[in-house]
Amino acid sequence: MKTVMILGAAAGQIPFIKICKEKGHRVIAVSPEGDYPGFDIADDVVYADTSDKETILKYAMEFKIDAILTDQTDVA
Repeated sequence: MKTVMILGAAAGQIPFIKICKEKGHRVIAVSPEGDYPGFDIADDVVYADTSDKETILKYAMEFKIDAILTDQTDVA
């Protein structure tokens, strides 16, 4: 199993999160705190601004991720 960090947890990222989970990957969703549906289906959640490179790197190293992905977001 690979660990994938997905930047964004809004409705636009739901299909992407589901695809990764269907492939058997552990999903870490990253987004600021809020009522984002991706938080409910991700395996783990990181509350952070998706443009904060230093914080993203810190959590990527902590979770020992294999990939960082995003879809449907211009900011990330």
